[in-house]
Amino acid sequence: MKFSSLYLWVMLFISCTLCSNTLRFGPFEYIEQFNANITVLPSGNIKVIETITYVNLSGQQKRGIFRNIPRKTDITVIDVSRNNRPEEHTVSTAGRYTQIRIGSPNRFIKGNRHTYQIAYTAPQQILFFKDHDELYWNVTGTKWPWQIKKVTARVTLPANIPADNVITNIMTGAWGSKEQNARVKQKDGSFLFETTTPLQAEEGLTIALLFPKGFITEPSRVSRWLQFLKYHGGTLLFLLLIFFYLIYTFKMFRRIRREERAVPIIPLFYPPNNINPAGARYVMKRHDDTQGFAAELVNMAVKGVITIECQSGWLKKKTYILHRITPEQEQRDPLHEQLLAALFPSGKNELELSKTNRTIIEKAQKQLKKILGKNYASDFHQYYPLTQRGYIISGLLFAFSVIWSKSMLVLWTIIKILGASGIFFLGYALLSRYSKSGQTLVAQIKGFALFLKTTETERLELIGTPPTRTPELFERYLPYAIALNAERQWTAQFASVFKDLEQAGKPYQATWFVGQTLDAHALSSFASDLKKEIASALQSAMPQSSGGPGKGFSGGGRGGGGGGSW
Repeated sequence: MKFSSLYLWVMLFISCTLCSNTLRFGPFEYIEQFNANITVLPSGNIKVIETITYVNLSGQQKRGIFRNIPRKTDITVIDVSRNNRPEEHTVSTAGRYTQIRIGSPNRFIKGNRHTYQIAYTAPQQILFFKDHDELYWNVTGTKWPWQIKKVTARVTLPANIPADNVITNIMTGAWGSKEQNARVKQKDGSFLFETTTPLQAEEGLTIALLFPKGFITEPSRVSRWLQFLKYHGGTLLFLLLIFFYLIYTFKMFRRIRREERAVPIIPLFYPPNNINPAGARYVMKRHDDTQGFAAELVNMAVKGVITIECQSGWLKKKTYILHRITPEQEQRDPLHEQLLAALFPSGKNELELSKTNRTIIEKAQKQLKKILGKNYASDFHQYYPLTQRGYIISGLLFAFSVIWSKSMLVLWTIIKILGASGIFFLGYALLSRYSKSGQTLVAQIKGFALFLKTTETERLELIGTPPTRTPELFERYLPYAIALNAERQWTAQFASVFKDLEQAGKPYQATWFVGQTLDAHALSSFASDLKKEIASALQSAMPQSSGGPGKGFSGGGRGGGGGGSW
């Protein structure tokens, strides 16, 4: 008990000592006095002289202070001094601020109390309204990390403005606050604003003076536009580039598609140019996908290169296994030879389409993509000559717009770069067109797809004599039907053929498919199941992206900003 009582007394003594020291010495760094002398000129420009008394009781050595003023105020620094003597300083851009860094990087200042004076001008700071003109000035800014014990601001208007017709307003506190912990009075032909309570960290004083029109020269419309372009020209150019580039892309896209639709489509009863199923889909879609890969696997099975086995049970979902067939003497399709090497590495003879083999399956799909790109990409990766030049010119203009804006805000710069990149990729995707040979090939593929999708009632509209429908014809073109989204219509065309075979006691059964009866009824869902299984096996191999939402930032008004020590 005695120890506990002693401990409490000791802690109470330490707490009281710390409190008394705080009360005695106050904050370690603060601004004792912030005085602003603001002179409004008839031209609408203003001249500001800020006198800042800075106190440092932290015991840390400092080189000086810095003052941040929003860049849209467009200040020109005239003079900087410390303790009534010229002081070394630099003026630079720090994000959306103009930073006046006072002091030398090679020496520390001595003493704990210093008075800094900063004189600068700012053009066109008067706001012009329909019934009055106004000076709306953020005297201190709300970005100081210290307490400001006292703020005064003396505003001198042109002598011909009647003081009795001037309306004043005061705002104090944090950003957005409407508190009025200050007062204003006329003194020696000027208006003197002064705070009545200290301003805490990130609090400031903002003042407004409203006076009749006609005493300040209002800038011309041209001058206003030049002022606007000076600070927002880069962003405006960027948005205009986006707008015109989208219009250009849209018009060129419509022109390209009109040219493609102008090619006549004639029904074909055979695949054009002996193209593979995956190649037909690649040309139509302009890219490879899982469905084209599945169609080519079925094509390999139909041609006797592999067999497809389906394993299923009451509590087990369907699993597809590929089996390699021992090669015969006849020569195989070079595409199938390369796919076999990718699907069955190291002499293996079977492959389960599951996530455990996703690396092998992905490698085989990439191999197929590489071959298709080599064989057919030149058929549709064509552009109008002006398009490629437009990319270069637009890229240079986008870069110029970012540089012109002089924005050091990382977020806004990233948004511009991503926006321009997105527009370019959109144009690349939309403005690619088929070559002349590519347009002919697409028309032929569409003609073949028309044959695959034509039902019995529509058959009379076909030109020419279609081939006799036999199980062999069905299997030969089934991979193409899968590739061209026609497997259900193609299967439906052979309903009567399968029915006749069943009545004759010879029901249809695919020899390239084992594990279950792949009859006419099962064929309608087989292609869909195979595509889903391949997609599921590849899913975990697809690259994932992550990211998070960005956050905006608030801008300051005229004047304002803040500062600190260094």
